[in-house]
Amino acid sequence: MKVYKKRILIIVAHSDDESFGCGGFIKKLSLQKNNIKIISFTNGVSARGNQKVKQIKKRKMNSIEASKILGFDWLAQYNYPDNQLDKISLLEITKIIEKHKKEFSPNIVITHNFYDLNVDHRIIGEAVLTAFRPEPNSKCEEIL
Repeated sequence: MKVYKKRILIIVAHSDDESFGCGGFIKKLSLQKNNIKIISFTNGVSARGNQKVKQIKKRKMNSIEASKILGFDWLAQYNYPDNQLDKISLLEITKIIEKHKKEFSPNIVITHNFYDLNVDHRIIGEAVLTAFRPEPNSKCEEIL
């Protein structure tokens, strides 16, 4: 049985944001024997071009490879439309995050800055702050 230092949950809009945004930090946390899980919300490509199915499959394969290299597990990868999270209710997204919060009970949460120019990043940042609002008996020590 593995013994982990911390449970870290990273919540991103697109399944490359974790690598581009904090890939080096994830690798460092992984090497320190932390249990790292990641959730992404959009397919990351539906707002671009015609070859969406092919691009979505390629993106999924790349995300699995990135997880092996950086040392994390995908907790969930949702298929909401890219650059359209503002059309989904904040409550719906927050409830999904709260479900995973309850199941994984992270010590540290990492997400987007809710002032980001990308609409999907802003929505996820806001939903994370809402889902991890202070509550009694919360295991969450820090939100980055």
